[in-house]
Amino acid sequence: SEALYLYRTPNLRFDRAFDYDVIPNSIDTDGERIFFAGNDKRVYCIDGSGKQLWKTEPDQLSFRYIHVMKDAGRIIAGGTGSVLLLNSETGSTDYQINDTYLGMSDDESLVCAVQNKNLIFIDALTGKQAFSADLSELTDLTIANSYDCTFSNDNRICHVSFRAYDSSTSRNYEAITFKADLSDQTVSIFRTIPYNVDDHEITDTKTVFRADGSIFLFAIAYSDDRVLTMTEAYNADGTVRYSRIDDPDILPSVSQSAELSHLPWNG
Repeated sequence: SEALYLYRTPNLRFDRAFDYDVIPNSIDTDGERIFFAGNDKRVYCIDGSGKQLWKTEPDQLSFRYIHVMKDAGRIIAGGTGSVLLLNSETGSTDYQINDTYLGMSDDESLVCAVQNKNLIFIDALTGKQAFSADLSELTDLTIANSYDCTFSNDNRICHVSFRAYDSSTSRNYEAITFKADLSDQTVSIFRTIPYNVDDHEITDTKTVFRADGSIFLFAIAYSDDRVLTMTEAYNADGTVRYSRIDDPDILPSVSQSAELSHLPWNG
């Protein structure tokens, strides 16, 4: 309703309402049925009239993401500490993996998850592990919440961004974007940005892969009364095309020829 500005319509009425305690952003549909995660740690399926068709047994951990794989008749349910593949007709479990769900490739073939500091890629339909990497070999920081998980169009590259911190001091925070190359099964650090920049705290980072192989990396940071945004563009060969920051008084902009090591986000 907010996206369509319907809240400005005084005569807006619900067609129907269903009384469930639903976790926000955990709803998906196959066009006939509605699937969602409840705060009671179950996954539900209802039809358009609100009739409950099935519900799962409560899991130990809450699900925060539901994705319908329409062609496969399956549902991926993910959360902090658990990934499930469910039959959309019956709600039965095809597999359960005790990892934290991060994201899925656009073609629905791969699921990305993390367990402790192990980054894991899973075949979405079988649950078999395709590739894993130990992030502790790349950073001593503690991996906290995930900002973003994005696959390239050909599934060869996946960028995963985390908020990380120094557990010994709890002061050294960073936003780290890891690059997983699934073709040669390697992981490296693509970009590191200080979490705190002149009283601005990074709240989100996002990678966008273009069809021509170029990459855009976006970061958003907030202070009490201002928003700071940063955009970095990379060519297909990994070189920097440009880096642009919206507030030069806080972070001075750099020339298009600047190297990453000279950018102000590196501190």
